Amino acid sequence: MRAESVDTSRLTYEDYARLPEGGRYQLLEGDLIMTPAPTPRHQDVLASLYDLVKAFVQQRTLGKVYFAPIDVIFSGDTVLQPDLVFVSQDKQQLISERGIKGAPDLVVEISSPSSFHLDRGAKKSTYQQYGIPYLWLVTAEEHRVEEFELRAGRYVCVQDVQGINQFKPALFPDLTIELADLWA
Repeated sequence: MRAESVDTSRLTYEDYARLPEGGRYQLLEGDLIMTPAPTPRHQDVLASLYDLVKAFVQQRTLGKVYFAPIDVIFSGDTVLQPDLVFVSQDKQQLISERGIKGAPDLVVEISSPSSFHLDRGAKKSTYQQYGIPYLWLVTAEEHRVEEFELRAGRYVCVQDVQGINQFKPALFPDLTIELADLWA
């Protein structure tokens, strides 16, 4: 099947939705962002984190957990794909056939050298702007997890955990993540 031609100078969600499947695309205020496939290390950390969070969320019927690629559609010209997304039971109406329409409760970005500045800059700013209550920034190379909580419209770092310590997220107070399990 041949993809339709799309003018990539300034895109809308409709343009974005017509892009060929399989590419790692995101749309930030009309600008198309293309990123390479994640590294095996990135995928290992994501898989471990997903398994831990999903099991916790399912056992307590708290909502749904998704991993990339999944579209989080913020507006007609901004669609991002966090590495991990949590949507609480109260926000299940945000889940659609195309992705998540609006602000989920948590997004997680696992930064690599190629995505580090994007994750901590434009994407973090966008998540803050659209009111996502919690953001976790994971840096596998540094064995580090930072948790940000939205307070009065601004992200505040509520935890910065490194090495093989325990991470006890503010969003899930009964969850304990052994960071050694993420880096193994």
